[in-house]
Amino acid sequence: MVGRGDSLVPQMAAYRDLSDPAEVPWLPYVMYFHRRDCRSPVVNTDRLGFRLTSWRDSVISPATAHTAAASVRVLAGSSTVFGVGATGDGACISSRLSTPEEESPWLNFGGRGYSATQELLLFLLNRHLLPPVRDIVIMSGANDLILTGLKSSLDSEYGSFFSCGEYYATMEEAKPRHRNGRGTRRSSRHLSARPPVTTAGDEPDRSAEDRVRRTTEQIARNLDNWLPLADASGARLSYVLQPVASWIRDRPPWEEQLLFDDSNRRNAFEQRLFEAVEHQSAGKMLSDAIAEECGKRDIRLIDMNEKMKSSIGPDQWVFIDRVHLNDDGYRTVSQIMTDAM
Repeated sequence: MVGRGDSLVPQMAAYRDLSDPAEVPWLPYVMYFHRRDCRSPVVNTDRLGFRLTSWRDSVISPATAHTAAASVRVLAGSSTVFGVGATGDGACISSRLSTPEEESPWLNFGGRGYSATQELLLFLLNRHLLPPVRDIVIMSGANDLILTGLKSSLDSEYGSFFSCGEYYATMEEAKPRHRNGRGTRRSSRHLSARPPVTTAGDEPDRSAEDRVRRTTEQIARNLDNWLPLADASGARLSYVLQPVASWIRDRPPWEEQLLFDDSNRRNAFEQRLFEAVEHQSAGKMLSDAIAEECGKRDIRLIDMNEKMKSSIGPDQWVFIDRVHLNDDGYRTVSQIMTDAM
């Protein structure tokens, strides 16, 4: 589908190619990740699928960190950390923070479409590759809030994840083969009549308050698991509530509005999940709830939405959709993080 705003963000063609469902690798535990050894002028990944960080006229990533630096810092999160919307690897947050004077460069541990639990698992599965870690910063929040809009049959004590409807439906389709294999007799007509597991909502919408509560519980549980990992490395743990366009200003500049309209047409289902929590009141509610949990654990919190309100002009174009930024947006976020840390 060609959007009216595509000419504003030609780099997005590379990100759509990278996330082609026919090419996305499926992995143990984290479910999915990025294509390995991807090469393009816009986005490049290492042998594991991590995006490269530009540092000192070279690049560094989790796959090469143990030989490239004596110590590192980790920036964990989902697609905003990955840098969707940036025109190149050097425009991402991890690269902007990794100045030539920085002895401990920042590694990009962003996973596109990841929940807080997937972010944690990604680090857990790859921490053995890293030299000593000085800082761990988690920039997250929006995906978990969006996922709470799924129907309860797609949620569990372990939370949910994007593409879970496809996963559950595929597993349901496999069950008849296992039943027949152990001698259970059921007609194919009976089996095919089973209601499919989909992501379509068929239940009353959860309130914004309930969704914020559920999101905060998920984040708090994961912070409790991040803390011992950080302590074991001697790293300081910080949390950044990621920027969301509608949590920062009510009226976007014309470029953003054009791109938001395109995004709504392309991702109507995700937009429907987000509608109930897209207002600034929901963002403030989530920020306050996370602040309380971070305070209990002595974790530094940066609400990027509040910081950006005073850092960008009313007509300054910084978002390419509601959660991803352009180069100017990533530059602003990086400067705020530098000042705050």
